[in-house]
Amino acid sequence: MNTFTDEELAEIRRKNVQINGKVWHLMKLAEECAELNRAIIGYFTKGDSESHIVAEAADVEIALENLRLIYSLGVDEAKDAKFKRIAARIKEQEDLTDRDHIVDFLRRLVNDFSGGIP
Repeated sequence: MNTFTDEELAEIRRKNVQINGKVWHLMKLAEECAELNRAIIGYFTKGDSESHIVAEAADVEIALENLRLIYSLGVDEAKDAKFKRIAARIKEQEDLTDRDHIVDFLRRLVNDFSGGIP
């Protein structure tokens, strides 16, 4: 159940962005992403609750909505391009085993952080 109408939410976002500015919102997004990251890691390493992940995801989503308002970028176009790549990956991976998926994920993760592995 939503407490606010779409119009009220838009006005809250607009005022929030106007008052705090771009730099503050970029820093807030970085902070919220870090908190979501910690919640996910805590879920796997310490048995933290899924509700903590959901709460942090909500914070990230709000921060992203504010960022969209600030930049007025072609976010929808960028998302469409990402979904096209995801759809292509799904098509390639439909016949892979769970182990193959894990190995592929880890390889991409290591490549992202190390600049590549053979």
